[in-house]
Amino acid sequence: MVAHRLALGRYCGGTFSAPARIVLFLATLVFYGWSHHWWLLPFLGSVLLDYAWATMLLRSRTPQLRRALVSLSVLQNLALLAYFKYSSSIALPVGISFYTFESLSFVIDVYRGKIKELGFSSFLGFIGMFPRFVAGPITRYSDIARQFQNYGGMELEKGLTLFFRGLFLKVVFADHFAIFTPYAFEPLLAQSRLAVCVGVSAYAMQIYFDFSGYSLMAIGLGQCLGFSFPGNFDRPYLATSLTDYWRRWHQSLSFWLRDYVYISLGGNRHGRVRTAVNVFITMLLGGMWHGPGWTFIAWGCWHGLFLCLEKFAPGGVFKGGMTSRIKVLGVAWLGWVLFRANTLRQAAGIYNVLLFGGSVSLQPELLKGHVVGLLAAAAGIIYCFFMENCFASSRAFAAVLGFVALIFLFSSQQIQFIYFRF
Repeated sequence: MVAHRLALGRYCGGTFSAPARIVLFLATLVFYGWSHHWWLLPFLGSVLLDYAWATMLLRSRTPQLRRALVSLSVLQNLALLAYFKYSSSIALPVGISFYTFESLSFVIDVYRGKIKELGFSSFLGFIGMFPRFVAGPITRYSDIARQFQNYGGMELEKGLTLFFRGLFLKVVFADHFAIFTPYAFEPLLAQSRLAVCVGVSAYAMQIYFDFSGYSLMAIGLGQCLGFSFPGNFDRPYLATSLTDYWRRWHQSLSFWLRDYVYISLGGNRHGRVRTAVNVFITMLLGGMWHGPGWTFIAWGCWHGLFLCLEKFAPGGVFKGGMTSRIKVLGVAWLGWVLFRANTLRQAAGIYNVLLFGGSVSLQPELLKGHVVGLLAAAAGIIYCFFMENCFASSRAFAAVLGFVALIFLFSSQQIQFIYFRF
């Protein structure tokens, strides 16, 4: 494998050549537009405009013009997101939230002076890298451009190890937790406190394994091609504070919001009150990024409020240790109700059953026929909280996981990745 990498590196002259970047971009166009040709229109329009703004920014030395150009990029990308996310008559193009944030970060980094040179083929290769195009991880232009210039060749063994591990998390854990999610979010099933607890807990585990599985698959495919993408999850349900939780959950988005929203608003440089406002606005925008509707706004506000309490409440809220882990898990767990519910009324009904109403029994017939699902869910809980790092780099273990995943992949109904909606 090392010899293969070195040979490919010599062939490419140590770089991922411009024609190869363009081929990568064209492959993404085929991959992305195969079933929905019109998805290519907002994508191409957005990224070509952003490249134009970035080119003018690099050539301009007038502060007022530079501010106008970066503002145009911000308005253009936010308007595009708002139009598709808040228009009920038009289906949301898959991946639009991700490629607009990447394209926007490219323009902002040019404005901030972090990008000194532009290469059109490098930009196309960066924005159109299909392994992570649909749902991240969100990458930065500088990181990918650096890898184009210092290309080390494909790493199939490492990449497939990550890919099969992610596939297992998706089809074995996430898809089986999905069986029990309706116990909280389907009115006919959400009749008891225990049923709702099971449903909410199942959704918390489903979305974690669904998205972390996808992220590992995307990172693995990138590794197969010879590229390193940022990690997206680091055992978030073991966090000891909400700040720690957001450093572990959907890391590429969390760090994007920190670098391009929170810091742009002033960060923590203007006193406690302004810092709290900046934190709250950042989380509010993070909620709105996920989709239209008051439920996502409420979810963003929920986390913004608890982050502010954590930072500024007298005596603090989270002290560390097991007690803090339980509190953080509780905040995240209750927040998923808002994220998953279709309306605020439905979320309020679920909270009402959790806190005040319903029996603590679980109708036995709800679990009939779900023996495999129960075993997979139990294994998922053990894996998440106790064993996730034990086999992180074991290729033999990944091969077994891949074999098991393929069996489930072809023998059960497939559930779409949750983050394809965003």
